[in-house]
Amino acid sequence: MKKIKFISILLASLAFLNIMFVACHKGSTPPISEPPDDNQLINDTEHTLYDNGQTDYRIIIPEEYTASEQFAAQELANIFYLASNITPEIIPENDNDIKTNLISIGDTQIMTDAEIVATYEEFGRDGYRIKTVGTNVILAAAGEAGKIYSVYEFARVNLGYTYYAADEIAVTKNSKVMLKDFDLTDTPSFIGRDVYCYDTRTNADHSIRLRTNGIYPPWQSKHGEGTHWSTLNDQSFVTQILRYEEYVDEHPDWYYLEPNNNSGKSLYAQIDFWKGYYDDQGSDSMFWTFVNNLINDYIIPESKKSFFMLGITDNTFFGTGLKPPDAISDDASQQEKDEYASKLAKYNQDIASYNEDLAKYHKSGMAMRFINKVADEVEKWRKENAPEREINLVTFAYAALFEAPTKVVNGQHIPLDDSVIARDNVIVRYAPISAYYMYDLLNEEYNAESKESILGWSAVASKLAVWDYRVDYWSYGVPFPQWQSAYANLKIYYDYGFIDVYNQGCTPNSGTPFVALDNYVRSRLLWDIELDYNELTDDFINHYYKEAAPYIDDYRTLLMIHFENHIKSLNYAGHSHYGLMIANLWPKEIINSIENIFLKAYEVIK
Repeated sequence: MKKIKFISILLASLAFLNIMFVACHKGSTPPISEPPDDNQLINDTEHTLYDNGQTDYRIIIPEEYTASEQFAAQELANIFYLASNITPEIIPENDNDIKTNLISIGDTQIMTDAEIVATYEEFGRDGYRIKTVGTNVILAAAGEAGKIYSVYEFARVNLGYTYYAADEIAVTKNSKVMLKDFDLTDTPSFIGRDVYCYDTRTNADHSIRLRTNGIYPPWQSKHGEGTHWSTLNDQSFVTQILRYEEYVDEHPDWYYLEPNNNSGKSLYAQIDFWKGYYDDQGSDSMFWTFVNNLINDYIIPESKKSFFMLGITDNTFFGTGLKPPDAISDDASQQEKDEYASKLAKYNQDIASYNEDLAKYHKSGMAMRFINKVADEVEKWRKENAPEREINLVTFAYAALFEAPTKVVNGQHIPLDDSVIARDNVIVRYAPISAYYMYDLLNEEYNAESKESILGWSAVASKLAVWDYRVDYWSYGVPFPQWQSAYANLKIYYDYGFIDVYNQGCTPNSGTPFVALDNYVRSRLLWDIELDYNELTDDFINHYYKEAAPYIDDYRTLLMIHFENHIKSLNYAGHSHYGLMIANLWPKEIINSIENIFLKAYEVIK
């Protein structure tokens, strides 16, 4: 093996990190290893699941099965084979006489006859129930994703299956396995769960095997209902609902542009929330154009979606589109002067109302009034046209709207007034892009703004979501120390009632440091926040890196010490747009130490 040559500090940083990405995994077939033995809490029945290459069990799905039920059955058959070298038969349910030794998936008659019920009210889209009834085991769920997840839980408990990554799974290889005596129900800690990065964005099956269901998963069109999220993007105000290029010529007062920018592009535009709130006279007004476009273009056609994003443009500029009428010359006609006077009077009236408007003194208060007004109309439409649906409008606590519309009284955040309190069908999506991720988001010294935002929006909205960050977007190739606050922040989200968590990683390419580890640990915690972060981390490293695991532990320990003792001393605290690829952060000695660790790791795995 050739010794790695480090020709510069920066190239060294990239080199040692890229070594990590391949570790000891090559080829398209995932290695199989032994998972942790934590499946003894459920007792065995007297029924043999398989014995020495033989099984009497079959997988049964409804006669008119869904794509999700078919996928779930095939997943179980594949895992069953890895554990036993047996591929059980998959049979659609019909009038045959097969009634015993069945693994039932989905809405089968077997499930109905056993009086097993799984409702949306109890389980949502993702929860499930697994119940052993005689020689059969029934995997029941209300949602399509839940049917798939029930298979993974059955396989975890009865076959010793753990999915770590696309190139690393584990099963327990025993010659004989008894059917477990199941009677369990399971629902996730968070309704929405996303460890978004290149790998989960581009690999549909990988995304669902991690039990994620976030905003952009590719499997949403492959596995039934898919994600809760509609196709409205995070900048939907001006790019989709009130499309800037379509409306600006006729209605320039609907928007405001970043100062000194004359490009005329929607990238630099925001809608005028104040204008939208008050301009509601007639179907072609700003307010009703917005409401009608939202309902007709998105809510109606996307009937299986429940989260509709109302996203501001990705800049920090915020203002009002109110402009005085253009001045006229002294020699203008009397009719022109009268029209000008009328426009000026209307402008002055609007300005007076604007200045009296409490929301004027708070940007997010102004936005919340508009969004609440839209939400009221959407709820009216829902009750009249689709009472069975759940429809939530999602708005950002981000950039210019990061600060909540509250005042602090005796140390407690209080809404500015009732008009800014989010309606029941409004979700506020908190996005702490300026936070320091070496510390948790409630840390008063480093994350005071983020803390006040959480406390403030918690006082305003009963439903919260989060868009948080887990890499350095200016230095994808360097380890970002988010591990120091990852669990604490997830627990904060859970404790404060967040229902959806979007962990954004690197989307342009694969291979950021420890991405497979972080995807696994975060996805497991998003499903069950009570799991132990360190135990999950150790378990992954041992299974994924195998013989090299001790050296990966050494590398992580070295990184932690280096961040704590050297990088932190240079006033670094874990900002996601800092740019960690800087020479003075990575002295030659640390690069040499990292190189030595990896050279030893390669020796044991080659």
